[in-house]
Amino acid sequence: MTFLIASAGGGHSRLWPPCNPLMRSMRQTDSSLEPDRAVSPAEHDLNALADAICRRGLAAPAIFFIESVKPLNFIGSQMLHALTPLLSLLADPERIEALAAALEDRDTAERLLQKIEEREQQPSNPN
Repeated sequence: MTFLIASAGGGHSRLWPPCNPLMRSMRQTDSSLEPDRAVSPAEHDLNALADAICRRGLAAPAIFFIESVKPLNFIGSQMLHALTPLLSLLADPERIEALAAALEDRDTAERLLQKIEEREQQPSNPN
């Protein structure tokens, strides 16, 4: 059963339970996903995304995709800013804005690629 929840302050509405399985899995309380006090929230989100990609065995397609769209990251960030009201139905608007702000930085895609490659090199990874 899905409910539409509207905030009392006239803010963003959301569906409950969250519809996106990737976002749901990233919200799981896993000790490896707990934020480190020395790590910024943007770095924590990149770590969680890299963990989710590697856990699903999608490292090679993700690396290929990220490399191919790296030149478009600023355009993607602007699209996220424009589509935040619509996307807030599927995910937390603050996280969408944080992702858009991270995409404005050209180094974000390279840092995500490095994190994915590091996790693929770890011996505990079955891939």
